[in-house]
Amino acid sequence: MKSVLVYLGLGGNVGDVRNTFAVSLQSLNNDPRCKNLRTSRLFQTEPWGLKDQPDFLNLCVELYWSGSLGELSDIMVQLERAGGRERSEEEQWGPRKLDIDILLFGDQYIKNNRIKIPHPRIEKRKFVLFPLADLAPEIIPTNWTKTIIETKEKCEDRSKVEALTHHAWIDWKK
Repeated sequence: MKSVLVYLGLGGNVGDVRNTFAVSLQSLNNDPRCKNLRTSRLFQTEPWGLKDQPDFLNLCVELYWSGSLGELSDIMVQLERAGGRERSEEEQWGPRKLDIDILLFGDQYIKNNRIKIPHPRIEKRKFVLFPLADLAPEIIPTNWTKTIIETKEKCEDRSKVEALTHHAWIDWKK
């Protein structure tokens, strides 16, 4: 199967989020279908939606995936569970140990009951746009008219976003 350029968004605000990210990304990087995994800088962001909770840590991941979208989605759910996520106990936009979203999967546009690609509301969320712009500033997602960087610059979200690192957080090449 041909490799597809994929972008993921990771977030969390409960427990040792940095370690949870590192363990999850190491596990993903060890999958033979994953190549050239690299991350954005690590960002601290104000909560979006439900404000009365701790700040989040967020980053985006770029990788080449040689499996199907369904296989990648299944792995994301497994990684979330391994990272301590219990969806049945969560409040929408509430605190969580780990959230992993497939933001972009090549140039595909998918909208069904299980998944939406590009991920909904990217353009309205600075906590996604800032790290995504680190990796893919000039990409124009399917059904968009502007690049990621142009969208970031015009985003009306007023949440505070602060880069905690000055370079990619993790850069694995294999």
